Amino acid sequence: MFIFDRTQKQIGTIYSFFPNQVQVLQPGVAYDVFIFAGHVRQPFTLKVMLPGTFPDVAPIITVSPPVNHRWVSHDMRIVGHENLAVWHRNYALGKILKDIEIEFGLRPPSVISSRMNRSASIDGRKLIKFEEVDSMR
Repeated sequence: MFIFDRTQKQIGTIYSFFPNQVQVLQPGVAYDVFIFAGHVRQPFTLKVMLPGTFPDVAPIITVSPPVNHRWVSHDMRIVGHENLAVWHRNYALGKILKDIEIEFGLRPPSVISSRMNRSASIDGRKLIKFEEVDSMR
């Protein structure tokens, strides 16, 4: 029962920082948080997944659409926020999401064009294939 209460408290922090910006995908497990970044107010979705042992383990936060940003891994997972790396159950999840929104506002991510495709790799380096160049052949 105690873990359930802590989880509900953490979920409450999401709503307190993002009123009217949260969509429940699966209660207690998955949420979308809608944010805007940069001077053009580019829309992004932060998907928050709460593992079964949350809040004792860190949430998984991903971003869409796909972006390039120093806080985002190649699989679109938010990894740059220090509190996610050294997670403690007393960290406020809503505050971490707000920090991500602030970071994206200060240093807006660049959206990865849907016109790029993943391709093979050479010596462990990924190559990016551009459709418009390939279609000119």
